[in-house]
Amino acid sequence: MQDLDFLPSFPFEFNVVALFGILLVAAFVAGGAVHKSGFLPRVTGFTLVGMLLGNSGLDIIDNATVLKLRPLLDIALGVVLFEFGQRLDFKWWRQDRWLAVSCITESILGFALAFGALLYLGQPPLLAGMAAAIGISTSPAVLWMIARDTHAEGQLTDRAMNLVAANGVIAFITVSMLLAFLHLDQGAPLRLALLHPLWVVAGSIVLGFLAARSTLWLAGLTSKTSDSRLAIVLGMVLTAIGFASVLHFSVLITLLVFGVFIKNLDHEHRVAAVDVGRYGSLFLAVLFVIAGASLSWHTLLLGGMAALVYTLARFAGKFLGVMLISPFSGLGVQKSAWLGLVLLPVSGTALVLAEDVARLYPQFGETLRAIVLGSVALLELVGPILTQLALRMARETRQA
Repeated sequence: MQDLDFLPSFPFEFNVVALFGILLVAAFVAGGAVHKSGFLPRVTGFTLVGMLLGNSGLDIIDNATVLKLRPLLDIALGVVLFEFGQRLDFKWWRQDRWLAVSCITESILGFALAFGALLYLGQPPLLAGMAAAIGISTSPAVLWMIARDTHAEGQLTDRAMNLVAANGVIAFITVSMLLAFLHLDQGAPLRLALLHPLWVVAGSIVLGFLAARSTLWLAGLTSKTSDSRLAIVLGMVLTAIGFASVLHFSVLITLLVFGVFIKNLDHEHRVAAVDVGRYGSLFLAVLFVIAGASLSWHTLLLGGMAALVYTLARFAGKFLGVMLISPFSGLGVQKSAWLGLVLLPVSGTALVLAEDVARLYPQFGETLRAIVLGSVALLELVGPILTQLALRMARETRQA
């Protein structure tokens, strides 16, 4: 070691821990200030901070920084998907068949209209199909964060939570299945095309099931104090994320399935009262900052007309699907319209799905990212505002 080698190098290079702390503080300061307005959700404040620090602002968070923070993104999405998975109650779905019909209808119409719109604009069928499949998903993070902030409760909120969770399952599995066609299109051998999607989907489901079974077993060995069981659930969520990443499974499918099995196998209510969300919101705040940092006018222009038409077609399909079933759903026409609006946002999950495809085939993924990121750029600020408005107009928030 030389005389002054103990000094840090300059300019300083922040590690992940420091970055997380800085972004967390910035997010909650800005989010709190925005939320005080009474009109805008905290999520909007988080996104604005990201846009200020990202490519369209001070350029402090660049693509390399986003890659460093990817594990935190997986944790944030993992926690929120685990929470949403616990909303999928099979008993309710069996009793209310129209909820399933509504989910299938709005998913199919959202996919079909987005797919048709991109084909009309001259996009290749496989690219259009992949983008439309990603569009089936609705941002669970936006709905979850706004519902917690506004203490939203009621029939519409419960239905929205279930539809968003089910949309996630359908979207993640559809994208994984389309990987087979993408492999063949890119000249990969048939064995890879068949085995890769099977490995991802089947492996993720098995891992999610094993994580749920293990969690319930471990919870039964401990006392009923909330701290013990909270530690077990959080630990198992992080373990599942880690194993899914190491085994090249889908973190999104694994954690969603994990939550679904916990909900439907926890007959003794061992972890039913555990609130993982209060810690998950910390990671989610950073998720929105990073998502905001990824957006720029360049992104919007790159996606161009395809992103705009894709966004409108996707929303039209989902809204029409909900409204077609409204006479049978028991929700009424007006609340069904608000429910359709709640299904508008896309955010972190769409970004992760597009990035995962881009990592496999960068050239194909570049165009896909342009369309999806363009849609996210359009909806990142508008979507949360409309979601909060819909929940308030449905009189399911405490501030209504």
